[in-house]
Amino acid sequence: MHNTESKVIDIITENFWLFIIAISLIGGIAARLSGMYLVSSDYYQYLQPWMETLHNYGGFRGLAIDFSNYYIPYLCILAAGSGLEASGWLIYIKVISMISEVAFAAAAALLAHRLLKQAGQDPRWASAVFAIFMFSPMVVLDGAFWGQCDYIYAVFCILCIYFLLGKRYYAAMNMFGIAFIFKQQALFILPVLVLVWFINKSFSAKGFLLIPLWYLIGGLPAIIAGRPAHEVYSIYFQQANVYNRLTMNLPNLYVFFPNQKKDIFFLWGIMATAAIFMILALWLIIAKYKLTDRAIVALCICSTGICNMFLPALHERYLVLYVAFTYLYCCIYQKKKLFIPGILDLLVCITYFYFLYGVDLTNLYPLIAAIHMTILSYMICDTTRIIRQGA
Repeated sequence: MHNTESKVIDIITENFWLFIIAISLIGGIAARLSGMYLVSSDYYQYLQPWMETLHNYGGFRGLAIDFSNYYIPYLCILAAGSGLEASGWLIYIKVISMISEVAFAAAAALLAHRLLKQAGQDPRWASAVFAIFMFSPMVVLDGAFWGQCDYIYAVFCILCIYFLLGKRYYAAMNMFGIAFIFKQQALFILPVLVLVWFINKSFSAKGFLLIPLWYLIGGLPAIIAGRPAHEVYSIYFQQANVYNRLTMNLPNLYVFFPNQKKDIFFLWGIMATAAIFMILALWLIIAKYKLTDRAIVALCICSTGICNMFLPALHERYLVLYVAFTYLYCCIYQKKKLFIPGILDLLVCITYFYFLYGVDLTNLYPLIAAIHMTILSYMICDTTRIIRQGA
């Protein structure tokens, strides 16, 4: 082989991870463009009326009106685009979601880079993590096709864990606070933060005060616009009473329950979830274990999985963090088991099809729930093994 040709191949080989990122970015965006004009029932029922309200009241001034059960920061994003022609609202919403998905893939790759270096592996594998999230079916369908915003808060949850593992605890709490004001499902990783604080004793509880501080800051635009403060700050409390079913299209434990009996089983679900985390904390206290970085990532899987399995009145989209942390964990520590998050990814997509294409596969939900339970049980057992070994 000629020396010049050999040098070119060496350069390509050395920078191959950059090619993966570039191809993933271009290909991921191209995959999303095919769904940009798909209009879901959620757009007609929620997003379009919200945009109309904001448009009619002059954008940010519309935040003074009680028209949505979303907290204020995301409504500010909608208000910023409400001045566009109505025909452009759908694209605006989906572009925002697409940007958040790219940011999410980048944040996940950043976290993977840190974990790979700590594990003594080649950090260039982080480019594969970026590619996975750019092409993951559930990620692509969530924003570009459905117009949902789940990866906005998910970005900050990933960054929260990134800073937590880097021992930048106040930065981690700030990231969590920002995630929380976009969606309260950020709370699914709060047990992990509490356990790290309580078990490792690595940071002050004062950091948790940043969470309500961000919640107060997040509501200010609506208060400035003229909406009463008590209405603004009670939005998340009101969300708990919006839905009267035990599960909102999420195949979890409650597919085996009478779905209209929320008033009977709602409190039980919350108490059962709290009890599980209390038992986990008790085990860690009695055994005097410390949480390693690998254990913390594994606990993120368990925490998000347990919340989705036992908390009532949840949507199928709330599995985003559970699947994401499972992908991350397997990419770094158990590459031979990447089929596990792959299965979870496809199972989530099955639940998306009902709202996107009207494909009713709810008869499969008991089977899907059983698969979820099996995978979650395995991940919990693996997490306890990792903690016992101090890995």
